[in-house]
Amino acid sequence: PDCQDYKNSQAGRKPLRATVEDFLDTAQTEHKVLLLQGDAGTGKSTFTQLLERWLWQDFDKKRIVPVRIELRRHSAEEARTCVSTVLGGDAEVLKLRMLGLPFVFIFDS
Repeated sequence: PDCQDYKNSQAGRKPLRATVEDFLDTAQTEHKVLLLQGDAGTGKSTFTQLLERWLWQDFDKKRIVPVRIELRRHSAEEARTCVSTVLGGDAEVLKLRMLGLPFVFIFDS
């Protein structure tokens, strides 16, 4: 799959994975949001699963902790507190937080 910069619709298209990797490389110093949208059945959920896998596979190099949350599995109230629940409830995640590693939250709905 490929993508196009929303702010600059005249820009050329490039592979989605390369776009996300560029985004992650520049997002390390500040909080940023990347929105992936598309029609139903175009592979957004599959891509988020692959992104999580790629980030774990590249963990030794990139040192980024991916946290993928499927919002459709949570009630509206749970979704509002999803991040704090994920970060506060898992002992392994707490260990990673103590190391000061950056987290990438991948929300899939």
